[in-house]
Amino acid sequence: MKRRLALLLAAASIATVGMLAPTSPASADTDVCAGTGTATLGAPGLGYPVVTPSRTVPFSFGFTAGTCTPVKTSLSASGTVTGNCGLSTGSGSTTNGHSFSFTSTGTVLVLTGDLSGTVSAVPDATHSGSCTNGTATRFLITGEVVKTHGTVPSLCPSTNTTC
Repeated sequence: MKRRLALLLAAASIATVGMLAPTSPASADTDVCAGTGTATLGAPGLGYPVVTPSRTVPFSFGFTAGTCTPVKTSLSASGTVTGNCGLSTGSGSTTNGHSFSFTSTGTVLVLTGDLSGTVSAVPDATHSGSCTNGTATRFLITGEVVKTHGTVPSLCPSTNTTC
């Protein structure tokens, strides 16, 4: 009797695991990107909170040195940023449709969404704009992010990649 009960419980456990496991591998494309580049903000730019009020301006950025792997591509994006130098939030999308949002404190931006990771953004001292006078429009960026787009592992049937 104990043996039958043990076999029944083992069979039920295997069936449960089989139902919960993904029926196919993940269909998301995932790349790890690392590099350096520039971020450019629209006029009038950003300034320190004691200098200028919070502003909303467009931005674009690109890694000019670095790459993404396993797909050898560069990384660039655009969107909108709201706040000040050292304290802002924003959202955007990459040129191939990966959407993301970010929060910055000091020089560290934390990205979430289809693009996630951390990036350092420091005002470009060689550019004419400045956080001190509220006209910073160019930042030097360095960081590592993971691009994920598509369906992540789930309980979707193998024929349905967008459930």
